[in-house]
Amino acid sequence: MAINRRGLLLALSALLRHAFCAMELVGDEAKWDAIFASREAELVASGFQWPEGPRWTKSKGLLFSDTISGKMYRWDEATKSAVVFLDDAGGCPKANLVEGYECAAGQAEPGPNGLSREYPYVKKRKPSHNIAVCQHGARRLAQMDLNSREMTELVAYVDGKRLNGPNDVARVGAHDFIFTDPYYALLEQDRFYDHVYTEEKSELGFAGVWRHDAFENVTRALVDDLERPNGLALIPRGDQLVVSDCCQGATPTCPAGEARWNVYDLSRDLWRATFVRRIEHADDVKEGCADGFVYHAWFHVLLASCPGGLCVVGLDEGAVIAKLRFGGSVANVELGGGYAWITGNGGLYRIKLNDEKPADVVKPFAESLQGRAETGAHLRPPPPSAEL
Repeated sequence: MAINRRGLLLALSALLRHAFCAMELVGDEAKWDAIFASREAELVASGFQWPEGPRWTKSKGLLFSDTISGKMYRWDEATKSAVVFLDDAGGCPKANLVEGYECAAGQAEPGPNGLSREYPYVKKRKPSHNIAVCQHGARRLAQMDLNSREMTELVAYVDGKRLNGPNDVARVGAHDFIFTDPYYALLEQDRFYDHVYTEEKSELGFAGVWRHDAFENVTRALVDDLERPNGLALIPRGDQLVVSDCCQGATPTCPAGEARWNVYDLSRDLWRATFVRRIEHADDVKEGCADGFVYHAWFHVLLASCPGGLCVVGLDEGAVIAKLRFGGSVANVELGGGYAWITGNGGLYRIKLNDEKPADVVKPFAESLQGRAETGAHLRPPPPSAEL
């Protein structure tokens, strides 16, 4: 009987990646045990191409993306399964677009990516919620009504130039967002690797971190000097923004195996970001990068993807203090429902959080900043002479 050697190798590789025995905890075990109730990640769903953007919502539970298949999924706790929440969530095919927003033929990742926290509102006298969606396919930031699942555009062009492809997004207020815009939406199926060819295709000429005020329809760059800005989180303590730089060897100055989390002070009106420091972590494992992450307010740490695993990044220590080696790539992390949810290795994982240390203590950023919510300073457009 003929043996499909390639198929066998892929199957064995998948088994090894998903096996608990491949996981190893290194670093500060006491800190890890204070955050988590387990030293293993439970694989709860698999079979995805590149799962990303997990986001816990009060109305729908956990939602997450598949950047390659184009689907958005919802975790169904009752059936212990991931079900399709929305097809073509990245803006393809053309039925979901308007003229001028067609998806490129041969696009490697035409699906959705990062999702924002939800915002409650009333539509036609019925309570509803919306989230912002980073759409790789349409290369735009859109807003989705969680009840109707209809998308409306937030921003796709800046000064007549098309965005590279929003990757991750944080909600600042009701109509206010900060998002990263690296080059990954420009990857091609026949050249599915991070390289300078994606930079050459960029209309903007750089990979930025942007703030978009949908109420005023103003979009302004906060950061324009990172190589691969990817994940981001707002830190209410200190009024800071953290942005990861996903190095995978695309350039000599962004080598594979190196993780970077850049910390910025935000101005009171949130229209300026001033670099403060960079937290770095190097590993012999070259698979994976500093991709998505989530802020755990109780411990003032980031639970972050990093080369080869899941890192606990201490913001006080300025270093990785613990790491769970996955034996493969971790894409993103989210907190909700008593778990840390992790996408990576083609699967959805979760780790039970320590019940004595609640993680869900983070209020919406605008509400956490004293005086801003009352004055509306965070919603005001930037002055015309604002420098980037």
